[in-house]
Parts: sequence; C-alpha cells; structure tokens
Amino acid sequence: WGSVFVQDVLLPFRRKPLSPKEHIKWLRWSIFGVAVFIFLFSLLFKQTEYIIMFFNITGAIFIGGAGSVIIGGLYWKRGTTAGAWAGMIVGAMLAVGSIIIKQIHELAPFKNEILAYIASLNGTILSFFSATGAIIGYVVFSLVSGGKPYNLDKMLNRGKYAIKEDSTEVTSEPVKGLAALLGMGKDFNRRDRIIYMGIAIWTATLVAVFVIGTIYNLTVDVEDSWWVTFWKYYLWVFFIFGSVTTVWFTIGGIIDMRKMFDRLKRETIDETDDGRVFHDNES
Repeated sequence: WGSVFVQDVLLPFRRKPLSPKEHIKWLRWSIFGVAVFIFLFSLLFKQTEYIIMFFNITGAIFIGGAGSVIIGGLYWKRGTTAGAWAGMIVGAMLAVGSIIIKQIHELAPFKNEILAYIASLNGTILSFFSATGAIIGYVVFSLVSGGKPYNLDKMLNRGKYAIKEDSTEVTSEPVKGLAALLGMGKDFNRRDRIIYMGIAIWTATLVAVFVIGTIYNLTVDVEDSWWVTFWKYYLWVFFIFGSVTTVWFTIGGIIDMRKMFDRLKRETIDETDDGRVFHDNES
C-alpha cells in the first residue's frame, strides 16, 4: 500500500521526477506510515461484523476504485486521468461512508430508514456497491473529459512497439478454437496450456459449486450437519491444493528470481523507467 500511495497518488502530481535515491526514501517513509496507520487503526477501531466481510469493505476503500482504473487503463483507450480520479474518489467515499455509517449505527441506531438499511448491509454487499459506483464514475468522467484515444500498444509494448528481446512466441500458427476463446496466445507452450486449463477448470468448478449450492440451499431445507460435512471436505480440498501450490510456487519463484537477477546484471538499467505513464505530448 505504501508503494501504491507513492506511485499512484504522489508522483502524478510531480513535474520533476525523483532521483532513484529520493524515490527509495519516499517508498520507505510511505511504507512506515502505512505500518503506523495499521497499528493505530487496529488499536482504536471497533469491530462490528465478521472479519471477511470487514476485509471486503475496508479493501474496497482502494480496490473498489482501483479495479476499474487498472482494468480500464489497460484495456480501454478512452480512459482518462479525470476518470481514474473519479473512480478512485467515488469508490473510496462510498466505502469509507459505509464504514462510518455502520460505526455510528452501532453506537446510536439510526431512525432514518435509509441509513438504517445501509447499516444493516454486510461488508461484502457494500463493497459491491462501492465497486459499481467507481466503475460508473470512471466511465462517465472519462467520456465527459474527452481527449484523444490513448496509444495502448505503445504503453504495453505491443504491435510495432514490441521489444524483440521480450518476444515469447513459441509458434507461428494462428490460435483457434477453445484456446482462442480462452485467450491463449502464440506464446503459450504445452506446459502453459495445461496450467492455464487447470486454473480455468478449477475456477469453473468453484463457480458451479457456488451456483448449485445456492440453488440447493434456497429450495431445500438444509440441515446444519450437512453444511458441517460440506465445509469439512471443502477445506480439505483447499488445504491439499494450497499445499501443492505453495511448494510449486516456492520452487518456481526461487528459480525465476535467480533468472531475474542474472538478467538484471546483463541489462542496461533505465533510471527514468520508474513506473510513471507519460502521454504522447509529455516528455
């Protein structure tokens, strides 16, 4: 969160870029500030709901707006800075406002029906409304503020701006059928396809379990003992897959980290590449 604050909030307001030494210093102080905030917040804040739902609404303070900004910034050429700020502000205000309303309602219940209804909603539902409001704010303000379409190919090094050394294509054959439908490109080798399909099947299975479980619970009087059995097996499945994934990612992460450091030793470091995004008319 400290690096996000520096990169996405502070640096866009600076005309003059930071030196690498200053940049590191800003990041360190920002991370320290986040740690202090977390300590004071956890010390003084009164918990009013289940922890996962609380995580959802507090996470929505940033993620509610950041989701639309990140996705819109990478996939929509009409997105603008004004739209990004609108999305972040709307998402944060809705999330913070929801938290404040629930805190006040806990101390002195509202008589106003609308405020009382908002206070009765859990953090997951409120985070959904926060994200929805942020998306609307991002789209509306991006369209209203206008500006010419942004060159996404240039920003993402695609097409004629592609860096030859970064090319990972393993085939020249066009991607067709299910692979194309699922977004698998020419840079997918056989191992990549297996992993990708495994993740897609896993995700689809979880969605199916959720949909079927919801319908079953709404149409049948499910006993508590059934849910105990369900969650027992559900947690065991996640434990097994989580253990395998942890070992896999740890070994793979160490291997890739060594490759990264070896490559960094050979690369010419561009100190101006500090994460900022410039428009075509900016230097």
